[in-house]
Amino acid sequence: MRVVCSSVGDFLKDLETQVVAYGPDCVVQKTVRTNVDKSSLEDKPIRDSVKIGVILQASAVVILPNDGEYLLQLGFDCGVDYLDASKELRGTKVAEALSVEIENFCRTLGLVTGPGMIEP
Repeated sequence: MRVVCSSVGDFLKDLETQVVAYGPDCVVQKTVRTNVDKSSLEDKPIRDSVKIGVILQASAVVILPNDGEYLLQLGFDCGVDYLDASKELRGTKVAEALSVEIENFCRTLGLVTGPGMIEP
């Protein structure tokens, strides 16, 4: 089964609910994977683009006591980076702040974060 969250709050709440109920060992390798994905919002390669979309991704496999498990996933649109003269990196700044929030929250639950994304 797969659970897809559309907000960081929902992702962390689900994670917290399971870890409080079953302990940090219910998360495979006690690890939450995080990744920042950037893609062109124009019809050209990312290296030639001025507008870059930034998505924060997070994932973890949660094991339930009844021998079930599910993939918990987050995909959150952090905004747009502008690589023109303004060099506004709003999307990257939001993604970095949310990544730190996830990392700190995981630490309080006895979990660690690592790079990458778990695919279904």
